[in-house]
Amino acid sequence: MFPLPLPDVIFDVRTFYAELVAFDSEELNAGMLDVSQKIQDLSRRLRAKEFKKRRLGRIIMKIQNMRLGVGCYSLVNKAKVPYGKKLEGKGNKPVSSTGHYRCEGSSETLFPNQIGTCVKVAGEKVLLSAQEMKVIKDQKVDDPSDNAVMHVIGFRDRSKLKTYHNIRTSYFIGADDEHVLNSSQVLDALIVTLLEKDQMAVVRLLGHSRGTGRLCVLLPQQEHFDEDHFQTPPGFHLIFLPYADDIRQPEIKIHREFKQSQAASQGDKDQLARAKLLVQALSQDQLDPRQFEDFQLQNFYSKLQAVALNEKSHQMQTVQDLLQPDTEGMRTHFSQILDLFHQAFPWKAEPVAPPKPYRQDKPVKKVQKEKESLESLIRQGKYSQMKVAELRVYMRTLGLPIDGLKDELVQRVLER
Repeated sequence: MFPLPLPDVIFDVRTFYAELVAFDSEELNAGMLDVSQKIQDLSRRLRAKEFKKRRLGRIIMKIQNMRLGVGCYSLVNKAKVPYGKKLEGKGNKPVSSTGHYRCEGSSETLFPNQIGTCVKVAGEKVLLSAQEMKVIKDQKVDDPSDNAVMHVIGFRDRSKLKTYHNIRTSYFIGADDEHVLNSSQVLDALIVTLLEKDQMAVVRLLGHSRGTGRLCVLLPQQEHFDEDHFQTPPGFHLIFLPYADDIRQPEIKIHREFKQSQAASQGDKDQLARAKLLVQALSQDQLDPRQFEDFQLQNFYSKLQAVALNEKSHQMQTVQDLLQPDTEGMRTHFSQILDLFHQAFPWKAEPVAPPKPYRQDKPVKKVQKEKESLESLIRQGKYSQMKVAELRVYMRTLGLPIDGLKDELVQRVLER
């Protein structure tokens, strides 16, 4: 697996690993051409080739009258539990489903041109057609030929960006010379300048759908290689910023006894010192998200494996939820600090009332009343006013087929 390097001879890794690793001219760099000295290096390279960089799309970056081509890449993607797909019972062939919109009052089937949209404004419903909704969502752009446009608004100091400003997963922006020639040279100069001045670029991003634009910032990243000769590419991290409408000021509910304790000992330095001591003891400076696996995802695959291997419940591999707080460990290692904190803030938590059930059993009187109402509808022949479930129960007593829509069921009963 590993070659014996000769002195003063450049080893061509592309020839040696030709059958093992497929190299693309677009992804080659100086680090990839080095010889693997450890099995870990080869494993990392195989993983890098297995999970290739997939460009999400191309964007035109505009700085006044200058147009640059950039590509957008996703660095983090949420891992989700896969959905089950329905298959035909005998041949295991995929099945498809179709749906219809029906009026809640008359149960009539509605066509797309008969369906509108309502938007609640100041507590009232405002009816809008599909064309009106399209006009509202569309944004006017100066260059309709561009699929996605990113306008540079200005530059700000990097210290103005806070951690809580990042409201969603960031993207990575890299140069795309195939889209616009010599874009990498201009972006490289912009990266060097912003790093020297410790600034970031403020941009307005307008996506493919021409929806509402997003306010973003570009954090520059300079190219460098690590000790294993792996490249950190030059580019920008695209951070999505919140609008003023997105920022909330929640009302913090403080415990009543805590308010009394705070008022009685305003400016108590002992309480402040004990609170700081507790925070410092429970601080997680070395916390890394890569240390934690998704409990829901791992639990799903554990149960899937048990079903595939016909394992019983006691044979199923248990998955530990690493995000559960270690209460016993806290009491063992920080018992003295917790006691000091409770002495400074001697209040007890009030019991929380259990949530109400989503569905409650109907009273007996109401059930009896509904039964009498159903019998009255049957005697009067008003089958269209019955619910579909009630109509099917009645049709079973008559020995009629119960498949089909409500209009078909009513017609079937009337024909009988």
